[in-house]
Amino acid sequence: MIPYISVQTLFQPLITFAQTASSISSKEVTNSPVEAPKSIDVPFYSQLKDIQSPDWKKRGCGVASLAMLIEYYKPGTVSVNTLLKQAIVSGAYLQNAGWKHRDLALLSKKYGLSGQNYDLSGSTKDVAFAEISEFLKDGPVMASIYYKFDPKSTIPHLVVINNIVGDTVYYNDPAEENAGKQISTDDFRKGWKKRFIVVRPTNNEVLLAKK
Repeated sequence: MIPYISVQTLFQPLITFAQTASSISSKEVTNSPVEAPKSIDVPFYSQLKDIQSPDWKKRGCGVASLAMLIEYYKPGTVSVNTLLKQAIVSGAYLQNAGWKHRDLALLSKKYGLSGQNYDLSGSTKDVAFAEISEFLKDGPVMASIYYKFDPKSTIPHLVVINNIVGDTVYYNDPAEENAGKQISTDDFRKGWKKRFIVVRPTNNEVLLAKK
């Protein structure tokens, strides 16, 4: 007599296999996506902590920002206080006005780099933002903003923009004591003056192509 075998027993291996495969597939689907890098590693200088002269601690944003860019490309070649002296001698600071962007860009040549300032204040916010975003694909840039990104502020200020990822702008603010700040792109666009400075190695053709 042939022993009775239930249908459930007969197909149990197939059911178990299907459940296992489904479990594996489910795990694969629910894995977290790889997160895009939030910020490139740009060296940080604080105008409050690193600049020695008390007279320049409140006014040293341009030099501290330039030092970050130089240190990014030429590690160990810049002293923020030496750079400050060079900037003062070259006339890069205009009393009661602030740092002259063109002169800061030219100062980078002393360190084997190529600098160029851009003024898109006559362009729309969309056009200007698209332009700075394009440059950020090749490295950090220095941006002119209203202090604390407050459009009502009358204090000129310069910061280093490290990267833009999604709706977030990552930046280093020399008026802070630590690196790694972030702000929404909407608030950045409100507090940015649509002016920026690009510093790159002299063999970088991207800068020349965009003049």
